Amino acid sequence: MNSFAVIFDMDGVIVDSNPFHKIALQQFCAKYGHALTEAQLREKIYGRTNKEWITNVFGVLPEGQLQQFAEEKEQLY
Repeated sequence: MNSFAVIFDMDGVIVDSNPFHKIALQQFCAKYGHALTEAQLREKIYGRTNKEWITNVFGVLPEGQLQQFAEEKEQLY
């Protein structure tokens, strides 16, 4: 009989990665002139996809720039 196991970490179940996301988000946004407060992080960013939060912070962007911003933030993370 073959046995196997699968572990899914739904961000925060096993590893609390939110503090590291917060650092990357703050560094990224500060680079582009947006110093975010805790309230802004909760209201505009947490729980959203890159596309959603980038648009919330920077407004509507061309698709190429949106993708570049998303990739840059993920590199920081």
